[in-house]
Order: sequence, then C-alpha cells, then structure tokens
Amino acid sequence: MRHIKRFEAKRIKKPYQVPVPYIGDYVICKMPDDKYRSDTYKRLKDFLLNTIGQVCRYNNNEYCIFYNEDEIPDEFKWFFTYEYPHTNYEKWFNRKDIVEWSKNKSDLEAIFAAKKYNL
Repeated sequence: MRHIKRFEAKRIKKPYQVPVPYIGDYVICKMPDDKYRSDTYKRLKDFLLNTIGQVCRYNNNEYCIFYNEDEIPDEFKWFFTYEYPHTNYEKWFNRKDIVEWSKNKSDLEAIFAAKKYNL
C-alpha cells in the first residue's frame, strides 16, 4: 500500500495553456511587418490599431479577422480580401499580430478611450 500512496501524493501537472482568441472574439491587430515605410502603410497601421475586428475562423497559429465594410476607408480596401456573398472584408493575421482580444466589444472600446485620454 505504501507504493500506491506515493503515486497518489504526486499531482499531475497540466501543461501551461497560452490564452488565445476564439471564434467570435473581438480583436485589435497590428501590421504583420514593418518593412514598408510609405505613408499609406503608416496610415494603414494606425487604422488597424484603431479598429475592432472579429475572429471568423482560424488555422493553427493564424486567425482570419473580418471587418465590416462600413468601417474600412476606400484607400485600404485593397489590403483586405472580399468574399462575394458577404459584405465583410477579411484578412489573415498571425497570433503575434493580435494585440488585444476580448469576448466583449465594449472592453476593447474602453482600451481606445484610455488610449485617447492617455490613461
């Protein structure tokens, strides 16, 4: 019985799970890379950091984020892929390009308000 008690005392440690966004979560993304220095890419970078998207599907470490057509200015529509039956523009982002995410859109709007007033 001593043998069994020794194994009962040990707890099996589960591997640490990194929190990840799930389908339906709202996200704030950044530009995938900073190798472009033109003004258009700088404005696009600011646009992505100030716009909330939603995860529609994911594959391994990449997430497909969709944005509503009304939120995207005409000068940035080339950056997103457009699927015909939907009115959403989608873009695949890597996990490291997602800055913040939440199940509630209001949580991300609070982040924008805090950034606006330097809080």
